[in-house]
Amino acid sequence: MAVLVLRMVLILQFIWVLAYTACDIIKNKRHLMAGKDRYAKNAVIGLVTDFFDTLGVGSFAPTMFAFKITGSMPKDEYGKDRDDLVPGTLNVGHSLPVIAEALLFLDFVAVEPITLVGLLAAACFGGWIGAGWVSKWKVNTVRISLAVCLLATAIVVIMKLFGIGPYAGENEALLGLRGTKLIAAIIINFVLGMLMNLGFGLYAPCMGMLLALGMDVGAIFPIMMGSTALQMPFSSIIFIKEGKYDPKAAVMLGAFGIIGVFLAYFLVRSMDITYLLYIVICIMMYTAVRYFIEGIRGIRAEGKEKP
Repeated sequence: MAVLVLRMVLILQFIWVLAYTACDIIKNKRHLMAGKDRYAKNAVIGLVTDFFDTLGVGSFAPTMFAFKITGSMPKDEYGKDRDDLVPGTLNVGHSLPVIAEALLFLDFVAVEPITLVGLLAAACFGGWIGAGWVSKWKVNTVRISLAVCLLATAIVVIMKLFGIGPYAGENEALLGLRGTKLIAAIIINFVLGMLMNLGFGLYAPCMGMLLALGMDVGAIFPIMMGSTALQMPFSSIIFIKEGKYDPKAAVMLGAFGIIGVFLAYFLVRSMDITYLLYIVICIMMYTAVRYFIEGIRGIRAEGKEKP
């Protein structure tokens, strides 16, 4: 019943974002005529980034990187990239693929309803309530803290996978959490929802946290995808209202991103769960290194700015 209700909510959100975006594009269709060479670039970016997003890598950072190296964002009057449009383009462009991911993976593994609903609600409230709080946090400190947590979690998951140390002979693969584990997971997912306002991806930290708590790797996919899918449409509508996105890039990211999602979904369905766990470990370690490098660079930049 819980999955059915969530699926209906996601379908309504999909229609809402699609209709709102379509109306805005029709109203401002002149934006789609200039720079036609960027269509192919953004189509490839959407296909590739949402393919790997479905595997748990995340799409925001790879898309930003791809925008830079391909020059696929519009230019200002000085010939520089319109970086001010990037956040809105990421949210609007990836919203529909992320909702598609959640719709496909909600019943990937039968997660206990109280765990599924509790964690999804926590992420949504975290993103909503935390919007005004996280702007005061030191971003680079958060990055390094997340890097340390992810690396530590990856080590724990490796120990569980190979039955090392305290995990020798233990093969825990829960489909739901109870008691203190559930409370801890809800609190952490609430914080991760808050961190999404700073541009941090929820996927890798959420995977690491749930694996460390003993959840089945397949059961994690509906939770992490649903957490993001329920929140992103609200941000997208705000960016569309303010006109702070690139319609051309958003359309291509969304259309071809959905294709990437379906390709990855059938790959994951046919994959042995142990191999999937290896991929998850690599994703956590990759994300940890990325956060650490970005944090160190940010701290160095702050030091140079000080007199």
